[in-house]
Amino acid sequence: MWFNEGDYRTHTVYGTGHIGEPPPDPAGTIEVLRREFCRAAAKGYVSYLMDFGWNWFYDRDVIRTVGELEQVRDFMTEAGLERHAEIAAVADQESQLYYNYFGTPLKLRAGILDRLGAEVDFYELRDFLADEAFRRYRMVVFLNVCALSEAERTALERVKSDGRLLLWMHTPGVVNLSRRGGDPDADLAALTGLRLATGRPVQGPIRLQDDAYARLFAAALPDGSLYSGPGAEVRQTVPLRDTSLSDCCGPMQAGNALADVACVDPEAVALGRDAAGECRLALRRFADWTAVYTASCLLRPEILTGLARLAGCHVYLDSSDVLFAAGRFVAVHAASAGDKRVRLPERTDVIEIFTRQVLGRQVDEVVLPMRWGETRLLYLGDPAAATARLDALAAAQARDAAAFAAAHPAPAVTLPFFRQQRLQRPAAGVGPFPLKALAPSAFLYAGPYPATPEASAAIAALAAAAKTGAALPRRAPDEAPLPDDEAPRRQADRYLYLEALTPARDPAGGLGPWQAGSVPGPWLDDYQVGAGEGQAFLIAFYLEGQPGQAVELAIRARGQARAWFDGDDLRGPAGAMGTIVTLTRPRHLVMIHVVNTGGPAGLSCKILAPGQTALPGQQLQQPPEGVGVWLAPE
Repeated sequence: MWFNEGDYRTHTVYGTGHIGEPPPDPAGTIEVLRREFCRAAAKGYVSYLMDFGWNWFYDRDVIRTVGELEQVRDFMTEAGLERHAEIAAVADQESQLYYNYFGTPLKLRAGILDRLGAEVDFYELRDFLADEAFRRYRMVVFLNVCALSEAERTALERVKSDGRLLLWMHTPGVVNLSRRGGDPDADLAALTGLRLATGRPVQGPIRLQDDAYARLFAAALPDGSLYSGPGAEVRQTVPLRDTSLSDCCGPMQAGNALADVACVDPEAVALGRDAAGECRLALRRFADWTAVYTASCLLRPEILTGLARLAGCHVYLDSSDVLFAAGRFVAVHAASAGDKRVRLPERTDVIEIFTRQVLGRQVDEVVLPMRWGETRLLYLGDPAAATARLDALAAAQARDAAAFAAAHPAPAVTLPFFRQQRLQRPAAGVGPFPLKALAPSAFLYAGPYPATPEASAAIAALAAAAKTGAALPRRAPDEAPLPDDEAPRRQADRYLYLEALTPARDPAGGLGPWQAGSVPGPWLDDYQVGAGEGQAFLIAFYLEGQPGQAVELAIRARGQARAWFDGDDLRGPAGAMGTIVTLTRPRHLVMIHVVNTGGPAGLSCKILAPGQTALPGQQLQQPPEGVGVWLAPE
């Protein structure tokens, strides 16, 4: 039994270190939660959400999505989750003791095997060999079987049958656990079926041989690289501290570590060579099986997809997007925007579960127009029956939730800034406040106001008047009083939703008083500031920096929103995530008007240096140098 700890970063946090950055908005969080749910459901494990930051999952969109996924889980369980994978990925426990933790073929499981477009089962070597479980697979990827006993080598001979394709990675079988000494080259040849020679260091990158590769796979890869994703670089690790408990450990390679093994088999097809012409990716056909060897730890998904087709496996996708499948369920997560062509094992009706959209009747393929990062879940079966059952599950969940709420009523929380002012309110004074995790750690709040054209006009007039610098207070902002029953309320859950709307202010009498607010992360929800459905609020802060400095403002909102920079509508060149502005004086006023038109609303404002991106392997942890936030000018 394996329980997966889901440390999924959501839009409510930012700057989470080397692990990576979260989605920039609620829509991205929903797609990530759906993707990880589909992975767990298809592969048959259970996940739990681990809230390291105490506020990652306390969000209405997250809670609603989790509830919807629980309904889908029940439906999938009732419909049956059968595994029909034709590809097995095999790892060996003992062999991992002989590998560098930072450079191992096991890393192929991290975001690569999920993108080859077909189902993959994962095995430990002994389970794979027991009861001849291997018989059901057409292709086997041996990830890290470098240390094997004679009994295991003998058992593996049975796998070389039934037209199966076996992919051997890095240093298969170079360590013999049954005897000392011996001939590694002979052990390699006996295990893999290929003549391989050790002691031949790789010279430069490995490049695919276009002619041979195209003849075999009917298409050449555009850049001819063996692997070009995260971890493609090879670096030296520090002995002892990074890789071993023993001080006799020499420098070891990390990333896509390349073995000093070359294929010297004249009967093999050389698919990849290094700069010295040594063959590092090779294939050889035998009467009843096919052997493939790669000296690398990592292979790009397109190569694995080509091998799967060569082995006769059913491939749903050939676009290197993420795919999970189990029986009548197929999930796709878009690694890039565009149309995704999903080829089905047989003709069937198809419905998309999250949108309830019927995609086809008795079809053997569907085309999904998808945004980058979007997740879709297909059910191959009767759409009417699926919709009826999902509706019934949703109604049952709503009844259970209502019964729980009636039995455990939550205390009323209606005070604007209840969370911010009592937890991390700004210190007395007006600033400066350093940027934390690329987001303003302090700001001014006004509202809530009715979401009417008159209120919107009053707020726009305030923004226009702000050009003179006289519209916002030149003093420390006011703080709202504590609730009368402070102690009971402060003992309540910090993240309760509003039980009732906060009374809206009349903008005709002016847009004050301003209140000070601060959030631990970059996302601010309407229920945290006290605005409810049909209401609006206004956020303002002064951005401090050096004249001539370029800053990127990445503002995202759910609901309607409008932003001003020094009283003018925010505009400028598009950056990686937002709008680039150039500072012309020490402080500039940023104002954001958010309207809750029905349902959740809120905003995030991340402040970046132009050119920063959230691509794999790059982090957005530091704000632009010298940039800070003031609540009000002196």
